[in-house]
Amino acid sequence: MDKVEELLNLNPTICFLPIYSQTFQTLARYFRSGDINILASIPEVFKTDADLLRNIIIKQQMSTSDDLLKLVSDVMASTVDNETKIKQIKQLLLIWDTL
Repeated sequence: MDKVEELLNLNPTICFLPIYSQTFQTLARYFRSGDINILASIPEVFKTDADLLRNIIIKQQMSTSDDLLKLVSDVMASTVDNETKIKQIKQLLLIWDTL
């Protein structure tokens, strides 16, 4: 099994990342150069894409405006403080608008 296949089997969530992510940029450098040492940095690079990946997964849960409103309602019904609720709702709206 080739190293990239092994990597994808260990981290199938990588497939959800867009090509502009740091993870895919690193894989592209590996494919261009063939330098296997580049793959050693993938675990750290993948961590830098964690927020992007989380946002993509959240966006997949929001295929309609009703889905978005349900997530907002869930935030409103949560027991966190109001400032955190506002922050989470802003984040949901940002994800809805940008991804």
